[in-house]
Amino acid sequence: MFHPANPLQAAHARIAQLEQQIIAQQAQLQAQRQVQSQAAQALHEEKRRRADARLKVLYPLNRNGISTCAWHGTRNKPKKYPARQAPPGFLNCGCTEKDALFEEALARLGVSSLEANAERMHPDIRRALLRVLEGYYNYMDGDFDFDSNTSYWRNGQDPLSWKRKLDELSR
Repeated sequence: MFHPANPLQAAHARIAQLEQQIIAQQAQLQAQRQVQSQAAQALHEEKRRRADARLKVLYPLNRNGISTCAWHGTRNKPKKYPARQAPPGFLNCGCTEKDALFEEALARLGVSSLEANAERMHPDIRRALLRVLEGYYNYMDGDFDFDSNTSYWRNGQDPLSWKRKLDELSR
């Protein structure tokens, strides 16, 4: 590095050098953010495809044209929507598709309404918990099954496994 006899020139040269380092580091940081953003978008899309496959595998229309969550499926109550007339995003029991997928994830993890009970979580409790998780933590189906530390899916819960299950049902 050039060391001029004038301390003021030396200070200006050092400032210019530091400014160049800042610009280089900002460019590097921007590139890292872009890669992270692309990875987050790819994971979001993976989770969406997984949720779509899970819905088709876990909640297909029965022979009467009705699809219900497991909790409502075990109760002999009238359905909110007639056969094949549930609006998009809803099952015939009135639960949303998100609610039903959340119910299945909780049941798989052993979470129920009552302690030491295999009973599925009551829909009102389940909905409230889901809304809290969505509001505070941006919960999305698949969050319980994806390990963000290792970037691996747990126990065959990856999108490809669910796609295979769907393909097997389609045969």
